Amino acid sequence: MVTDPVPGKKNRNLFVESDRLNSLRVPQDDRLHRIATAIEAAMNTGKTKEVLQVSREFLDTAADFYQVKQCDLRVLAARPLREPVVQYGPFVMNTREEIEQALADYRDGRLADAA
Repeated sequence: MVTDPVPGKKNRNLFVESDRLNSLRVPQDDRLHRIATAIEAAMNTGKTKEVLQVSREFLDTAADFYQVKQCDLRVLAARPLREPVVQYGPFVMNTREEIEQALADYRDGRLADAA
């Protein structure tokens, strides 16, 4: 399933959620699956250079298959948070209570744009 971003406010009224969903044609052989497995194995090593190499191979193979321009790749990494994470919709907090507070703030209009 491939999704496109929701249009800006100007064209949002013309947008229907089902318009975002399209079928994705995938290679019938195992080339992308094989590379995806290699990416997972490289990520388990924790070596960014290996992840970058197999990710580049994945993107090159996908670009070739779909006959599209190749794209740039950025590998971002961080240390694990080592703290609880609770997610509900767009809200990500440390506890269920914080989620409930964020929902209440949202419902009551207390979450304003930063701009």
